[in-house]
Amino acid sequence: MVDLPDVMYVLAGARARQMRMRSWIDFHERLTGGLPKHMYQHVFRLIAAHPFHKDVVSGLERFVVAPATLKRRTDRLSPEESERLARVARLLAMATKVFDDPEDTARFLTRAHPLLGQKSPFELLKTDVGLRQVEDVLARILYGLPV
Repeated sequence: MVDLPDVMYVLAGARARQMRMRSWIDFHERLTGGLPKHMYQHVFRLIAAHPFHKDVVSGLERFVVAPATLKRRTDRLSPEESERLARVARLLAMATKVFDDPEDTARFLTRAHPLLGQKSPFELLKTDVGLRQVEDVLARILYGLPV
């Protein structure tokens, strides 16, 4: 449902075009080698542009990497931290594609939803299975199916 260029834009902005990321396999290889620290910074600058409560943002930041650990990182995130950052980027890219409005996007991502077991999409980011459930709800919204 979400395209690699959309995810790369969330991760790197205009730099994404220079990264030669042609496929999800290329992306997988990049994740296993660790994403550059600047991608973390870019994602959270984008998130800051949305009307999220500070507690939500700090919770997401801690989900990806602990603040003390981030300070020690000089260049790259670990593969595990990169995977978590990629989940955040995928979700933000999908929700932005579906809602195309920062307030609607923020509202969807932070509110409990009946099809998600009364959890918010951000709460389900902890696992890939949870993210897939959110993707399913977003696809239903995008294609006009009942939610």
